[in-house]
Amino acid sequence: MKWLLDQQIIEIFIVYCRVGPCIMLFPGFAQPQIPARIRGLISLVIAMALWSHLGAGGRLPRLDTREAIVLCSAREFAFGVTLGLTGRCVMAALEMFGAAISASMGLTMNIGITISGDGQAPPLSGLLSLFAAALIFAADLHHVYIEAIAESYRIIAPGSSDAIFDPDLLLRRLTAAMELCAQMAGPFFLVAITINFTLALMARMAPQLQIFALSGPFLITGGFAILLFHGRDVIELMLKLLIDWTPR
Repeated sequence: MKWLLDQQIIEIFIVYCRVGPCIMLFPGFAQPQIPARIRGLISLVIAMALWSHLGAGGRLPRLDTREAIVLCSAREFAFGVTLGLTGRCVMAALEMFGAAISASMGLTMNIGITISGDGQAPPLSGLLSLFAAALIFAADLHHVYIEAIAESYRIIAPGSSDAIFDPDLLLRRLTAAMELCAQMAGPFFLVAITINFTLALMARMAPQLQIFALSGPFLITGGFAILLFHGRDVIELMLKLLIDWTPR
């Protein structure tokens, strides 16, 4: 009976090694304002739920030696970090392009706060990351993410040699995130370039006037006009980005 109890604890620990990093790095839960105990308890609850399902299906390996336990847990932890970092790549891309959009609009002051809580950021950078985290829970994508974690056990069995840190997966997800974020930010860059080009022509035709002193209000007004009319497309692209990000 004691051996059975020890084996169950080991199995829960193995499952937790993959689930824990995924939840601890999950956008919305990863910010420092949420206590680490809360994130750890959520990870433990999800791990126990998956353990009951995986154990009933006989998908968990039998580990009899300490070396096998350490090796299996290390592989699961590395693979869990890979899955969790895919979400961080998406949030990093949103924050970077949010800062670029803010710079194109002339809003360069760091008066916002990023969702990662690493410090202050331009206004639209913090707004996009916060909106993305809210959209995850509003669209029930956190359920899709947990389902994708459970599905990962069907694709890569616990303790398998394929359960390793995969930089190629991170690179592919980061590349896809950059492409969608570029589509999202394209209209803002186009308006900024058009306004600056027009003002440059006016400055050449009337050099005695301080044309570029008026560029700030035009850039901000044009940026918010694009945000108003392009907002639906921004939401659709962001939702597509978050759906494509889910590990599978």
